[in-house]
Amino acid sequence: IGAVLAMLKRNRLHDNTFIVYMADHGYSLGQHGRFEKHCGYDPALRVPLIMSWPGRIRPGAVVRDFTESVDVPHTILEMLDAPQLPVRHGHSLKSYLEGNRSSAARQYVFSEYLENEEAYIRTAQYKYVFCSGRRERTAPISAAVASMKIATRVAYVCVSPAAGTVLVLAESGTAGG
Repeated sequence: IGAVLAMLKRNRLHDNTFIVYMADHGYSLGQHGRFEKHCGYDPALRVPLIMSWPGRIRPGAVVRDFTESVDVPHTILEMLDAPQLPVRHGHSLKSYLEGNRSSAARQYVFSEYLENEEAYIRTAQYKYVFCSGRRERTAPISAAVASMKIATRVAYVCVSPAAGTVLVLAESGTAGG
């Protein structure tokens, strides 16, 4: 990234370049004993997104409202004054980039990991995690729940169709998660 930014500055293109840096997922770095993205913990769901465009994006702007990756295409097109896509799943983040709060801030975010048959919905106060229970986990779910430290209430629902059971675990805490 540093080499690209240096080249842009060296060629006097930096001030007229819209830079977007993002990943397709967050990443757990040992939190909850995990080292991958395949789970509903916040470190895996939080995705890095950095945008820069001197003179067009307010420096140091930090968005604390919920955003999703589907917001990025609409944001890029709106920032470039380009025609919008015929189907629009996300919301533009342009107002945030200009230092304003959006009038249509999200109340929740949704994510899913289809291979594990898991889905996650997160609000400011709650997180709901659903998993089918068909895929074995590398650690007992009770150990994972016991190690969680969260700022809000979380409900984990695991369904085991073969056994005909539903397991609901709830945990609340004070930090991280």
